[in-house]
Amino acid sequence: RSMPAFYTMPSSSKDGHFQGNIILSKNQLTESEKETNRYQTMSYFETRALDNRVNMGVSHMVPPTGISIISDIDDTIKITNVFQGKKKMVEYTFLRDFVAVPGMAEVYRNWYAGGVHFHYVSNSVFQLYEELEEFRRKYNFPPATINLKTIRPKKLVSTLRSIGADPLDTK
Repeated sequence: RSMPAFYTMPSSSKDGHFQGNIILSKNQLTESEKETNRYQTMSYFETRALDNRVNMGVSHMVPPTGISIISDIDDTIKITNVFQGKKKMVEYTFLRDFVAVPGMAEVYRNWYAGGVHFHYVSNSVFQLYEELEEFRRKYNFPPATINLKTIRPKKLVSTLRSIGADPLDTK
């Protein structure tokens, strides 16, 4: 890309999250991206003028046609032991290093090599994003969007109930 582009996104909600769309033209993509149909870019998010923070993220741009797989993280690609009850789930989520389900990274890499795009979902809270992304890279799972549970302060009681609920209820 020759020059960085700047886009104004909508204001964030009270929890700091925002959502918006950016439409790119083909001439904004590299030749490799055009050939492979894989569009991934580092994004830098600046806050308002009175707040100097700059945050970084990765944007995964999925073409309008093709195959996307929406994959759960827990006990699909990462051993979480959801089906062994709350205590085991908490142990494998907060007290142990994350471990991949044997063989799944290779399967996902093969599908990715065939042109499949991935979107990971989990009932984990968004504060675990960095650890989950580190896990994804460590075990060489394909790059993807990761959607996690948002905790909203005004809904803290219901959020805590859902975290403490039987994990089988959300499977």
